[in-house]
Amino acid sequence: MLYRTVYGAELEAIYRFVAAAGAQGQTRSAIHAAFVPELTDLVHVSTQNVDDALAFLMSAYLLDDQDSVLHAPSVATSPMAFRIQVLHNLRQLQAGKLSPRHMADSTYMLLLEELYAHPRQLIVRHLPVQANRLVSVQAVGGLNREKLQGWRRVMCYLGVGVIVQGEFLFAPDEELVMALIDSAGASEGSLQTLIEDHLNTYLPCTDHCDELTPALERCFVTLVKMGRLTLLEQQDAPSRPYGATRY
Repeated sequence: MLYRTVYGAELEAIYRFVAAAGAQGQTRSAIHAAFVPELTDLVHVSTQNVDDALAFLMSAYLLDDQDSVLHAPSVATSPMAFRIQVLHNLRQLQAGKLSPRHMADSTYMLLLEELYAHPRQLIVRHLPVQANRLVSVQAVGGLNREKLQGWRRVMCYLGVGVIVQGEFLFAPDEELVMALIDSAGASEGSLQTLIEDHLNTYLPCTDHCDELTPALERCFVTLVKMGRLTLLEQQDAPSRPYGATRY
């Protein structure tokens, strides 16, 4: 199940530890030995945090259990590679292209889409109340506050947003978005193609009218000001406009 008491950094650390073992993989006991402080006669240290991280990684299809040995596909060493892969798999779960290992897993990115992207919200007050009003969430038995706290922490670690005055702010990190753009492998093209064929497979980018979300608009504006991205008006282009402008 994805809704575990996890924070983010431990997910990547454990994933890379397993991936470094290659085809040999790692046993759960080896992972415990590497990430849980050594037990003594006087102190009992729980393995729950590591087990929660492993459950998340397996639910996100980042780790595979083969005869009690965990394996991970190789990942590029770039700082954003792990985060990009997690986002992609979470969107695949939402779209039904990966089979959820728990019925609630398909709602993980749906929360971001239905509560933030589609209604053009940057902050959602009373997140537990709003999340549990969604039909899809009600269908899986609801989500308690602890599960949603874990969701917020993971979203922040992945660079999807930040916590502001105790609330989750949907504000994708510019470095994450630039890494996603670079991963498209094209140096130029229409904004519509970039969003619909690429960025949207990682993040919900548009509202219920298929316009850019305020979160992505702000990110693009910042990247343009930084000189990292160039948006040229192409009013005669066959691509659809965003707002009143075609890019």
